Amino acid sequence: MTRRILMRTLAGPVLCAALMAPSAATAAESQAEQLAAVCNTYLDNNQTEDAARQAQLLLEFEGLFFAEARVEAERCFTRLHGAPWVYSFKTSTFLPEDEVEAAEQALDARRQERQRQIEEQERRDQKAREEAERQLAEERAKAEERAAAAQRRLADRRFEATVKTREACDELYRRDWISALTNTVCSPFYLTNGLPD
Repeated sequence: MTRRILMRTLAGPVLCAALMAPSAATAAESQAEQLAAVCNTYLDNNQTEDAARQAQLLLEFEGLFFAEARVEAERCFTRLHGAPWVYSFKTSTFLPEDEVEAAEQALDARRQERQRQIEEQERRDQKAREEAERQLAEERAKAEERAAAAQRRLADRRFEATVKTREACDELYRRDWISALTNTVCSPFYLTNGLPD
């Protein structure tokens, strides 16, 4: 019951607001048309300075120019400058008709240069990554070699210790075989490696 009352209470104002609010695109179109219409009105009344200020506002306008607004704005610029002006979709601005191709080519050249710079940066980044990976692999290989060398030195030391232990135990065995067989170092050693010849 409470939910139904709340729905009725909110539904009216929300629906009215949604129906009354113009879309953002319509508002932008309306604003662009108004700017262009005011510019043409100034020109109709020979107010060139005011028309020039209005034309500047048209150039600075950041909204969309739909068909009607675009035609009105082109008419304003053409009348103001005494030469045909058109809207360039590629550059998103109004330009003298004879400068459109050059402006669009310049824009294409800037875009191509920017793309070239991006690709060049990507190549440099890739090269830097590859160099870093190469250095990392080189360092890893050096570390592995150092570890292997340390293992070899340890193995050599163990072998040397084994040989010296064998020599000492064999010397003790030759002097006193009972002491050698009951010695805490020699006894396990002989059990593992056998008695001397």
